[in-house]
Amino acid sequence: MDKDIARHVLRVTFHSWGLITDLIPLLKQHCTPEEYESFKKAIGAISGDFSTEMLKTVFNAFPELEKEVDDKIKKYGKLI
Repeated sequence: MDKDIARHVLRVTFHSWGLITDLIPLLKQHCTPEEYESFKKAIGAISGDFSTEMLKTVFNAFPELEKEVDDKIKKYGKLI
């Protein structure tokens, strides 16, 4: 993988993680408490494993991108 692809993987990972976690308020509002808890646990497990593995793979290949990501999040509040 080259660095441009690595950056794209990072953006897609952060975007996907955001979409999944954005479901939580909607589910809380429209599901039973039992359904909500089940979804919340599933989202936590999926988003944690997914983002950790994707980020680890990219940062192992390009350690310098970790600082780049951190700097952008500090500056903009998200990865852009």
